[in-house]
Amino acid sequence: TVTVWHGETGLMRSKLRSFGGAVLCVRFLPFGPFLCVGAVDKSTKVFHVLTGEMQFSLSAHSLAVRKMCISSEGIIATASDDKEVRLWDCRMPWHEAMGTQ
Repeated sequence: TVTVWHGETGLMRSKLRSFGGAVLCVRFLPFGPFLCVGAVDKSTKVFHVLTGEMQFSLSAHSLAVRKMCISSEGIIATASDDKEVRLWDCRMPWHEAMGTQ
């Protein structure tokens, strides 16, 4: 679980769930309030931070996703215990449909 806290009030804003095991890495996408999360369950998921809603899941690794980096254009690189690095083209039109730029 990833818990999002409000910086000014200190109150919990949302909990990001949907993982079948520990969360191992997190990174913000360069546009909008989106967080990319890698986990032991072999998945990488993108969440809207303010609503806690999962936007989509990237699943292709056969073992835990340990590391990730994200380019300023929105290309996500994930590295897994399966000894593979995968590149995901997440440059949006999907964020335009959600009203973010």
